[in-house]
Amino acid sequence: MKDEEIEQIINGKPEQEEDMEIVKYHVGELRKRFDTVRIFCTRDKPNAGGTASATWGAGNWFAQWGQIALWAEQEKREENV
Repeated sequence: MKDEEIEQIINGKPEQEEDMEIVKYHVGELRKRFDTVRIFCTRDKPNAGGTASATWGAGNWFAQWGQIALWAEQEKREENV
C-alpha cells in the first residue's frame, strides 16, 4: 500500500476507526494469497491510560483459531526451554 492510499483511508476519521480500516485492508490483501489471515496489532497509548489494540481476520475461523493455539503453545514451550 502506498502512503497516499493509506492517507486516503485514514483522512479525517477517529484514530480507532483508522486503525481498523488499515488492518482490514491488509487482511483483504493477504487473503488474495492465503486461505486464512488473522492480524493482531497493539500500540502504547500512555495519554489514554494503556494500550490500544486492533484485530481482524478472514477465512475459516477454526483454522485461524487452530493456528493461534499452535503458535501460543510453541511460544510457551520455547519460553520454558
